[in-house]
Amino acid sequence: MLNKIKKVFSKSVEVAEEKIPTVKEKKSIYDQPQTNWISKKALNQSEYDAAMERTFLVDPIVKQSHDVGVMDAAVNEGQPYSLKLQSQGDSTLPPGQLGWYASFGFIGYNACAILSQHWLVDKACTVPAKDVVRNWFDITVNDGFEVDEKILNELCEQDERYHLPKKVTEFVRKGRVFGYRLAYFKVDSDDPNYYELPFNIDAVKPGSYRGIVQIDPYWVIGQLDSEAQGDPASLNFYEPTWWQVGALRIHKSHCVIFRTCDLPDVLKPTYQFGGVPVPQMIASRIYAAERLADEAPALALTKRTDIYKVDSAQAIAQGVNFYDKINDWIYNRSNFGIKIVDKESEDVVTNDTSLDGLKDNIMTQYQLCCSVADVPAVKLLGVSPTGLNSTGEGEEAIYHELIAGLQAGAVTDLVNRHHDLVIKSVIMPKFNIASFDTTINWRPLDEMTSKEKAETNQLKAQTDVLLSQAGAIDGADIRKRIITDEDSGYNGIDEELPDDIFEDEEDLKSVSVQKVSAEDGRDI
Repeated sequence: MLNKIKKVFSKSVEVAEEKIPTVKEKKSIYDQPQTNWISKKALNQSEYDAAMERTFLVDPIVKQSHDVGVMDAAVNEGQPYSLKLQSQGDSTLPPGQLGWYASFGFIGYNACAILSQHWLVDKACTVPAKDVVRNWFDITVNDGFEVDEKILNELCEQDERYHLPKKVTEFVRKGRVFGYRLAYFKVDSDDPNYYELPFNIDAVKPGSYRGIVQIDPYWVIGQLDSEAQGDPASLNFYEPTWWQVGALRIHKSHCVIFRTCDLPDVLKPTYQFGGVPVPQMIASRIYAAERLADEAPALALTKRTDIYKVDSAQAIAQGVNFYDKINDWIYNRSNFGIKIVDKESEDVVTNDTSLDGLKDNIMTQYQLCCSVADVPAVKLLGVSPTGLNSTGEGEEAIYHELIAGLQAGAVTDLVNRHHDLVIKSVIMPKFNIASFDTTINWRPLDEMTSKEKAETNQLKAQTDVLLSQAGAIDGADIRKRIITDEDSGYNGIDEELPDDIFEDEEDLKSVSVQKVSAEDGRDI
């Protein structure tokens, strides 16, 4: 038996016959067999090997000795590049632990799609995506090019026409579901090699832009050129040069890719050059939380245990009649029934199992799910955080940092490329203007209450008064500020003061003189 155990957990080393020692050796807690995270049972050798094969889809070029630290095999151009597993020698990490970690490897995109149907997995992927577009952004032009306001308004209308908020939400949500998301921009072109060649904005003709296309990863295959697959010193190493989508070959410059994380090179082929899916990371925690939550109703119904004290010899002698009596007792058992027993020979005791702390244990498991998803419990579960005197303010601030990071990454790249194509395809022909560059400024995620807005406006008004008394600004400047301030309550009013607000012609004349002097830069 010992030989069989050693054979299962050895590193492909044949173990000779040994006698079982008479003295039981003390084993470390780390010398435990590989376990599966669902069933917690020991993994056999085939399961262990399968877990490792799912993790590494890249075979070593040659066998690596303990003292070799460089790649010593040539790579043929056009052939899939194979990484050498360096420092693969004797590991201090027990195989049981290594197999346990390997069991958390890539689960496949079909499994990710299946898991995304679960309500908590869906919320973990959807809530951050919706918060990315919740307050949207402002468009500015900062390259010195004068752009009429109606042109920027037209650009905003084109965002709605192309369903840009919906596209961005899908981009982030599916990116978290699958670990990465590929988006490219549909452009009608007479050039059959338009997508295979690097992106060129000058090749976009008026009215040719059709919108953003997003593709699930199981329809996509990454292709690497000789530099990307054969030169680890390259900036584009292990970054697909083209993405094959059916019969269409798309150069990477036409695409914007969302990834949850950047994986080590040796794992990139396993994940098809994507990131780690959120369902894969959160699956075990949700499974534990849901199983524990499902136990609560069962515990509430079975927490009372009846002990029926009888003479065991007589119970055995009664045989079937005794078991019929017990079954009848169970069938009629409820909190509203009355039990009648013989006071001399029978006794009934009820043990009530305490459920104290069960709620906290359940919430702890769900909060662990929130931690994996990087979403506060108040957002993901709709409940206030518990434990450690938490108020939720710190968690909300950390969550906003996550959203800001999502906005500043691939999402901004997606929006900028969309705007470039809209300007080239729609804005320039319509208004007969030259090309210009735009900048998007994401609005803050923190929203002020009505009271906070009123207090802020009061402070701004006091500042205006002080600056006006110092001669730094005048009434026209103050009026312009409140017009452009969306929270002032007066934004959108006319810049010109209406004539009917003055009581007589002298007041109107005085204001007109002040306006002329302000334009000329003279003091009156």
